[in-house]
Amino acid sequence: MAQVLIIDDIPFMKHKLRRLAEECGCEIAGEADNGRNALRLAAEKKPELVIMEIMMPDMDGIEIIRSLKELRQDIMVIVCSAVSHQHVIVSAVKAGAQDYIVKPFFDSRVLSSIQGLLENSSGYKNRI
Repeated sequence: MAQVLIIDDIPFMKHKLRRLAEECGCEIAGEADNGRNALRLAAEKKPELVIMEIMMPDMDGIEIIRSLKELRQDIMVIVCSAVSHQHVIVSAVKAGAQDYIVKPFFDSRVLSSIQGLLENSSGYKNRI
């Protein structure tokens, strides 16, 4: 069972992402509402997958992705964000995100991303 860390500062979105991850058979390793807590939890819990918002109140989301990859190179990252600027998406992928989903999203899109990553985690290519 894959361990998932959810990073979002909106309680409703954390709840929704938790439900979707659990629907895929994942176990929630933790939830964070800012980058510093997210990195602390990631170091402590060592999740396989992170589902995160790119806009965080205390840290740049791209820096969070880079820091997650420094903690664990094989960590998988799905960004779910209302930010749809191409340069942000490209920066997230270059930093190590495997997928970038723009809010609002269909639940099926997130489910597909989680399932695809977990099924193919050994040789998974970016979904973008």
